Amino acid sequence: MSRVRLLLAAMAWPLAVGCLGESGQVGNSWPSVEMPGSCQQMASAVSDVSDAGPFRVGYRTFPHTYQAAGFGERTIAVHVWYPTEDLEGDGARYLDLWPDDDVLVDAAVAGPLDACGFPVLAYSHGHRAFGGSAAHLSRHFASHGWVTVAPDHTGNLLNDDAPRKASIYYLRSTDLAAAVDAVAGLADPDPLAGQVAVDRVVVAGHSFGTHTMWATSGASFAVTTISANCDTSTDLACTDAQLEVFADGVADDRIVGAIHMDGTMSGDWFDPDSHRGIQTPQLVMTGAERQAAGQDQFEQRGVDLEYTWLDFANACHETFAGAQWFGCDDFDIDDGYKLVDAYALAFARHYLLNDQSQELLAILDGTTALSDKVTLQRTE
Repeated sequence: MSRVRLLLAAMAWPLAVGCLGESGQVGNSWPSVEMPGSCQQMASAVSDVSDAGPFRVGYRTFPHTYQAAGFGERTIAVHVWYPTEDLEGDGARYLDLWPDDDVLVDAAVAGPLDACGFPVLAYSHGHRAFGGSAAHLSRHFASHGWVTVAPDHTGNLLNDDAPRKASIYYLRSTDLAAAVDAVAGLADPDPLAGQVAVDRVVVAGHSFGTHTMWATSGASFAVTTISANCDTSTDLACTDAQLEVFADGVADDRIVGAIHMDGTMSGDWFDPDSHRGIQTPQLVMTGAERQAAGQDQFEQRGVDLEYTWLDFANACHETFAGAQWFGCDDFDIDDGYKLVDAYALAFARHYLLNDQSQELLAILDGTTALSDKVTLQRTE
């Protein structure tokens, strides 16, 4: 183990636990997160979520084929970002088009800080985007000792010009689960074999990827509406087997938190009250165009749902993913990425790593404001 990792391993647990009162809470509204067995002391790299972590970022991609319910054999590309101590290597090119020189392709894997393995973030890209479209987020987590996994949603990529099929509205969630399964199933001598902790996972999605977040979190589909649309629209035609999938839902019980990046729930696909019964904590970020919808969604949330809403004043849709390629005139690109990454990592560290540090919880409840451009509201 390198000197850097020895130091981090020694400091990580005290930073992650913080100080619990007799009630098991920090302050009045933050219960200790339940964690399984030997992972009670799962480590995190550093306490400052706003800065890059101590690791460089390795990257790899590989194809994965799985059996999708109601669909059959489906092949996706799986992208993986992970911590490395390598200093040199070739950068990536997503979809053989979009460059990322801040990752090292096929770099050596720095071992996890904890015996439980690498904590995992799984990401779902937007409509006609790609798995690397939020590479800033994937890199940030990997630099802090996480593994980030993202599928390319086949049939809904940047180079796909076909209309959305009804099946893609649930296949995105099965893609996300299959991508996590693919990384978990890597076998020796693969350097990631047995190194990822997938019993508990945080998920994130941008734009159409927020639909994936609701579905994966357990929101119930509006099956009657979907069936009627399937009957009247050639583009949305679906089979009885696919309608059964919608009826059953695609919740993944490994999910302990979901991060939404500038998207809101669609009444065309989910029951109006479907999110009221969800137990998985949600972090919702919106920009200028979705501010009103974000407010409505926050007000209509379930009373028992742990829900945090961050509104980014004047932010573009691309502030959350893709701004380095598509631009944003009204919100500084680097500032936007830094804020998105910091809030996302703070949320993930609390709900997956049981980080109870006062500094981190102050960010999550708005006591510490990371920017005057961001307004935070959350359930009490």
